[in-house]
Amino acid sequence: MKILILGAVGQVSQRVRQVLKDKTENDLVLYARDATQRIHDLNENKEQVIDGDFHDADSLKKAMEYVDLIFLDYTVDVEATKKILNTMDEMAIHKLVAISSLGIYDELPESFNKWNRSILSEVLPKEGKSADIIEESNIDAVIIRPAWMYNDPSIREYEITQKGETFKGTQVTREAVADLVLEAIQSFEEYKNTNIGVSEPNTDRDKPLFMQ
Repeated sequence: MKILILGAVGQVSQRVRQVLKDKTENDLVLYARDATQRIHDLNENKEQVIDGDFHDADSLKKAMEYVDLIFLDYTVDVEATKKILNTMDEMAIHKLVAISSLGIYDELPESFNKWNRSILSEVLPKEGKSADIIEESNIDAVIIRPAWMYNDPSIREYEITQKGETFKGTQVTREAVADLVLEAIQSFEEYKNTNIGVSEPNTDRDKPLFMQ
């Protein structure tokens, strides 16, 4: 399988790239602005790097050639989301795993939701709109809404909540999110057309521990 990582220099994308390299035989296309200058340790037998941004239709089409599935690490730019989905449709690619944000549905416990909105008030409506656009498209998609993320390779546990359920937990490691992305890719038929929250178990608080 050939997988395109859009936004390949993002912190989650970097971990998704690594877990795909370590645990699968998939070929990877790494797409980002100035990607050739910013991406290192390239495996030229399995990885291809393409420079471009999310609004560049020609570069997106080039990156999507012969691709089976796309991972998208950034959904704040609504117009970019539309461009990506339209290009996927043109290129007959119908599998997407996308990172969104917790709180786009006010699905958090009340005190945590209030704190989360106080910080992400400008971002959440945009990510919510992108999630709506993805769900309304003809793309088979997995939307992942992580809790507040931090780095710790030793902590990879996660729990999932479905859209419409109250979100559990306040934080999650990027490494755990990458593991969930891998699971969603490898078991795509099971996960497709789901919209899931992901967090570290037993982290229910008013805000993440590392923000206390």
